[in-house]
Amino acid sequence: MYVFAYDPKASTLVGAKVGEPCTDHDYELIIESVTRLVVETPANGVACFVLVIDPEQPPPGAVWRKRLAQARATTKAFRFAIVSSSLAEIGTETAIRWLRPPAPGQEVATLPTFPEAVAWLEAQAGPKPSLRALYARVREQAQRAGGEPARSEGRLRAALPVEGAPNQAAGNALGKPRERS
Repeated sequence: MYVFAYDPKASTLVGAKVGEPCTDHDYELIIESVTRLVVETPANGVACFVLVIDPEQPPPGAVWRKRLAQARATTKAFRFAIVSSSLAEIGTETAIRWLRPPAPGQEVATLPTFPEAVAWLEAQAGPKPSLRALYARVREQAQRAGGEPARSEGRLRAALPVEGAPNQAAGNALGKPRERS
């Protein structure tokens, strides 16, 4: 499933692939939300996008990798931060960059944690105070939309930990190891 929160005034979007595996509809939403972000960003602005990916999410297939790469076809400046500990997702991002290399003024980074993504984006594009609030909204949406409460909450904590709170899930977006019982 894909959930997102958008701040058009700050040209900032935070999305997450969490819970059940993404469907064609979810990938369409990713493309639509990123396209809206880029289109609505002023010509002299920088579109900023953070995508947090649950390590249990399967990567998109070849058709969706190609469509995701095509969706980046713009001359506008952007900064995309992909937050994932999944080697498959990191490889997918590499393939997308190979299909459509960033143009001048465009940067894409794959980072292991949300705080590192925030630091990278702010170093690239200046202060982005709405990032943390958008992240909190994404967490809330994911919790409301999650299927089986026990399983989805455990996976939600792994993929979308509360900043500053202890997190005990393997491969989580804060990069902390799981405590084994």
